[in-house]
Amino acid sequence: MSFLSTYSSPPPPPQCRSAVIESSAWTTTFSRTTYTLEQWANTWDMRFNPCKCYILSMKRAGVKSAILYTLCGQVLESVTNNPYLGVIFTDDLSFSMHVRQVCAKATRIYIRNCSQKLRKLAYTSMCRSVLEYASPIWDPYLQCDIDSLEHIQRKAARFTTRDFRQ
Repeated sequence: MSFLSTYSSPPPPPQCRSAVIESSAWTTTFSRTTYTLEQWANTWDMRFNPCKCYILSMKRAGVKSAILYTLCGQVLESVTNNPYLGVIFTDDLSFSMHVRQVCAKATRIYIRNCSQKLRKLAYTSMCRSVLEYASPIWDPYLQCDIDSLEHIQRKAARFTTRDFRQ
C-alpha cells in the first residue's frame, strides 16, 4: 500500500439495498452482502457495532420473518420499531408512534414572559419545525393522529396570541 492510499478516505462501501427477503435465496444473498460489508470495513480498519444494528421486518399482515441474521459473528436483534433519521418506523408501517413522539416533543417547547413577536418566532422556529420535520414521509392518515397534531397546533396558536379561550 502506498503512502497516499493509506491516508486517503476509503472508497464507498459495496452497494447495499433494502431487499424483500422471502426465500432462502434472498437470505443467502443478504448474508453474502453483510459478509461483503464486514470485509470492506476490515480493509479500511473500520468496525461495525452489531449492538447498534437491528432487523426490522415490515409487513402489514401475516407472519413476520423468523430468520436470524448475523453481523460480525453476532446475531442481530429483531425489533418492532426503530428510529431512522428522526422518524420512527414500525413493523406494521404505521406512524402513530412517531406522531405521539413528535406531539410530546412539541408540547415541551414553551417560552414565557416575552413579547408576542418573540412567541411567534419561537413557535415557528422551535415547535412548527418539530411538527413538520420529514412530514411527507409520515403524513398522518389516521384520524386520531391528525387530531393529535391539530390539538398541538391549536395549543401553540393560543400560546402565541395569548388567547386561551377554548
